[in-house]
Parts: sequence; C-alpha cells; structure tokens
Amino acid sequence: MPALLSLGRQVGVRLQVSICHDMEGRGAGWARNQAAAVCRHPWLLFSDADIEWEPCAVLWLVETLQSNPGAAYSYGSYEMAGRVQCNQPFSLSRLKIGNFVSTMSLIRRELFPGFDESLGRYQDWDLWLTLAAKGHIGVQSNRLIFRTKLRDGITQNGPVSVADARAIIVKKHNLL
Repeated sequence: MPALLSLGRQVGVRLQVSICHDMEGRGAGWARNQAAAVCRHPWLLFSDADIEWEPCAVLWLVETLQSNPGAAYSYGSYEMAGRVQCNQPFSLSRLKIGNFVSTMSLIRRELFPGFDESLGRYQDWDLWLTLAAKGHIGVQSNRLIFRTKLRDGITQNGPVSVADARAIIVKKHNLL
C-alpha cells in the first residue's frame, strides 16, 4: 500500500490514521465517512490506497490551510499518467462547471459535512459544492502533493458513466 508507506514518511506533522475497508461494497463515500467518524484530529485527509504522497505534502496542506483561515480545505496538484491535475487556484465559478479538486485534500473536520453515500461517482465534486453552498471555499497549495497511476474504478471505467454522474450533480446543486 503506497499510501500508508508514504504517509508514514511525512515530515513536520503527526498523523492519526483511520483505515476503513469497504468489505460489504457500500462504496467510497461510506468508507470515508466511517473513517472520519472516528477521527478526533482537527484535520481530515482522505487517501486512496495507491496514492504516493510527497514527503512534505501534509505539512504543505496544513500550512496552506493555517495561513488561509477563511478556507475550509486546502488541496494540491497531483500527477497521474504523466499529467499534472488539479493545478488551478480555487474558483467557485469554475467549480460549478466541473471538478478540479481532488478527494485527497485537507479538510477542517468541524466543517466536514460528510460524503453523499448515494453517489457512485463525483463524491468529491459534490462535497466541494456542498461546502460552497454553506459559504466555504478551498485554497490551492501551489504544490504537487502526490502521484498516482491511472486505474479503473471511480475515476475511470466506474460503475456510473461520467455523463450520468455529471447529470446527478448538476441537478442536485442546480448548476444549470
């Protein structure tokens, strides 16, 4: 599990790790909500098992969030299949068009509304839009925080098509 190894090598921060395996097939949103429910740390950071975190990634995200007290979460860019993703500064108008913030973002626990467990795709986009509807924004750390491989699952070849998932989010958040 690259995530656990790379999280274990983080510098400048102490971590509480909660692992929730979805043995019953309830979905990523359910597993993440279960892990968040037992966390007592003021920050939440979700990670897929195959994420390879940069050694200072969590420190950079914490510093970004601490220096932006009005932000609910901080995020960084990442590399997948040789391409850099999520490297844009936060923009609510852009967020309403499409997601550009990874699930692997640092969230203030007291503001975390939970993931919508009924969604089969775009749970992170839904989370950021839900926070935005409550007046909460994100902030980009201007750092590459992790690397991952392109893989089947929620991101690619998932159980819900991109078009269907997008239609669900557009309807739920009135993004006409």
